[in-house]
Amino acid sequence: MATATTKTKAKEGEAQTVGKDDVGRLPAVQGQAQVPATSSRAERLAADAGKGVSKNADDKTVPLIKVLQVGSPQCLRQKPEFIKDAKAGDFYIKGSLTPVISGEVDKETGEGGMERVISCAFKRCWLEFDGPRDDDPQFVARHEDGPDNKPAGIGGLFHPEGEKYDWQNEAGHRFTFSREHYIIYRGRPYVLPFGGTGHQTSRDWQTMMDQYRLTSGAVEPSWNRAYKLTTIPQSNSSGDWYGVKVEPLPGEVSDEEYEMGLLFFNQVQAGEKVAEAPESEGGAKGETAGNRPGEKI
Repeated sequence: MATATTKTKAKEGEAQTVGKDDVGRLPAVQGQAQVPATSSRAERLAADAGKGVSKNADDKTVPLIKVLQVGSPQCLRQKPEFIKDAKAGDFYIKGSLTPVISGEVDKETGEGGMERVISCAFKRCWLEFDGPRDDDPQFVARHEDGPDNKPAGIGGLFHPEGEKYDWQNEAGHRFTFSREHYIIYRGRPYVLPFGGTGHQTSRDWQTMMDQYRLTSGAVEPSWNRAYKLTTIPQSNSSGDWYGVKVEPLPGEVSDEEYEMGLLFFNQVQAGEKVAEAPESEGGAKGETAGNRPGEKI
């Protein structure tokens, strides 16, 4: 019995006539084999892997992880950023399917914190904002760390009255120092920034990494080890906040984790992966990993 429409061999440049049996089936892309609709979902996913996702580095900024504080908008019901069950001391990953991760370990289950964090690259930089902290400043740009603990390539800098660590220029823009760890967590790349008292945590982490040595005496690449990150309450004369605690996990990473770490390191070094812009600093201080005043750079 003939189909409703007879198929004919299309000439070059002509559309092929679609028969009744082909309704609902998209034509194969030239040069690619089409996976039959009867294939399993796993087979179809494997054949279509990566399609529809941008391959441009400009579209792939690396998400920041911050530590929520008492005044963080994610913890305040009156704020549009509020997240149910989010609390001070939690880790927060904007845009993630699971944006809030408990920073505290449950004493009964042992669950909590960020398990198997791999630090793959590290950068010292200066974050430029268009005003002082109390004026709800907006992020402008990142700058490399230059000589004399100043942002590179920026002239006319001075310390505002009562401020020892941040710089300001004549336009009123503020420059604050940040240590950024490019990490892999749950197979995904992130950036964990440290500022204020968090600088010491970052330095301690670097010291920890430096102790892992090859038989030659050379320092292991940072992505050869994994760590557990939790948060701890801290305080000084400026107030109370939550900082980060870093604990090494035993043994080396797996071969797969090592290759992921090496790839991420190379992408960061080549400028193919960059940290996303931080949120406005007009809210709670300390929303990076320990961004509190009073700590020497």
